[in-house]
Amino acid sequence: MANSNTPCGLKAVRILDGSPYNGQVMKFVVKAAVTNAIGIGDPILWNGSADDDGVPSCDIATVGATYKITGVVAAFEPIRSNLNTVYRASAAKDDDYYCYVVADPNAIFTIQDDGGAALTADSVGLNSVLINASTVNTSTGISGAEMDAGTTTAPSADATYQFLILGLTQLLDNAIGVNAFWDVLINLHSLRGNATAGV
Repeated sequence: MANSNTPCGLKAVRILDGSPYNGQVMKFVVKAAVTNAIGIGDPILWNGSADDDGVPSCDIATVGATYKITGVVAAFEPIRSNLNTVYRASAAKDDDYYCYVVADPNAIFTIQDDGGAALTADSVGLNSVLINASTVNTSTGISGAEMDAGTTTAPSADATYQFLILGLTQLLDNAIGVNAFWDVLINLHSLRGNATAGV
């Protein structure tokens, strides 16, 4: 059966040592001047600054080889001027937005590939990059970010790529092929020193 095409960004599923992911997050601020859209499941990058209370600031992570990622947005705080807000829309805002980010360098995430090519079992152990970051479903606030299966950059054993593919996400309705979900580790993590070339 063909996989459904349901991109939803990245979602933490477990920790590299085998322990379950239990919801640990780090608070970040998306400052009002930021112009990028950011949704639930989008990868972000800490930009080395903070707000007046010392909360670190972030923006959407850049797609492609060599670009680092700090973590993945799990939730946003409500905005007082609009309590229905579930994501951070594009364009500069009047308010800072606060988000909660899975920033553990050892967190394993599931992400759908974009169907640019039909990946195989041999893709496990390779490195890959993001595609379609900052494309947010405006109804749900869910990210449209995916793993590039070859639309622009095919998976390869390249330590400059953003992810390390650990395996197929084990779901009953998920099969190796176009638009599969894969378990990945952030390879270019801004809080970890060394990246790993795939095998």
